[in-house]
Amino acid sequence: KTLQDAIKSVDEDWVQFFNDKVKDRIYCAFDGDKIASFCIVDSFGTYKGLKVGGPGCVGTVPNYRKRGIGLKVVQKATQILKDEGYDLSYIHWTRVGPWYQKLGYKLILKWNSKGFVDF
Repeated sequence: KTLQDAIKSVDEDWVQFFNDKVKDRIYCAFDGDKIASFCIVDSFGTYKGLKVGGPGCVGTVPNYRKRGIGLKVVQKATQILKDEGYDLSYIHWTRVGPWYQKLGYKLILKWNSKGFVDF
């Protein structure tokens, strides 16, 4: 499978974020020559003098799920950012907060179409 095929198997809406015009880096886990899992390694700039980045559009091809591969991809992407001097790693949006918490990420805010939500 190509990267585009792997992305489509996870979420067809994400294909737009993985193209030649996007400047973000992509980190992938392979099984031989097959992509098993992937994520974007984003740079979000700075906030209050802190360099901020994070993994985005994390996906694991259905045949490879439930093996911890996606979690390892996020762990490696987070380490890359740390090694490059990023001060904060941030997940912009997710439905799987507890999954990221396994790696030490913490929920800092929730929002919906009406604004911020208390948690």
